[in-house]
Amino acid sequence: MKSILDGFPSKAHPMGVLSSLVSSLTAFYPKSLDPNRSVEEINGTIIRIIAKLPTLAAWSFKNRVRQPLVYQIITLIIVLIF
Repeated sequence: MKSILDGFPSKAHPMGVLSSLVSSLTAFYPKSLDPNRSVEEINGTIIRIIAKLPTLAAWSFKNRVRQPLVYQIITLIIVLIF
């Protein structure tokens, strides 16, 4: 995803970048294109997109202001939950 984001110019509108990043998720999850999936698999795809949107939106904004990307640290998030 980072290499896709690096291809956009700094003046690109964040919404256009975000829509392109969401569209590119099909390259990483090709099974989501199957029209004969079960309801559980469709719901999993919806949940995956909703979960990734805040990060992709932040990356789009960071690209606009040309700041470095900040990756989530999963272990810290898990520790804060408990």
